[in-house]
Amino acid sequence: MCHTARHITGPVMTSATPLLRFHGAVPHDPAVDAWLAAKPGALGDLARTWFDAMRQCGDEVRELVHEGTGRFMRQVKLRAG
Repeated sequence: MCHTARHITGPVMTSATPLLRFHGAVPHDPAVDAWLAAKPGALGDLARTWFDAMRQCGDEVRELVHEGTGRFMRQVKLRAG
């Protein structure tokens, strides 16, 4: 389903408002499970714990495997305050 941006006036926000969507994202991606299963050790345990927690955060949560090389990716650092 393709969501288009729309102008909203006033404080009207619902959980169904499409804030950020990625093409191909799904509620539960088996490719994410396969990726997590291939990560051994403490880092894999941590990733599985976080994905389990995020999957329980509501029906608007989506998953997507991005298999890019990082060549065209940008990284943003956030600072408090």
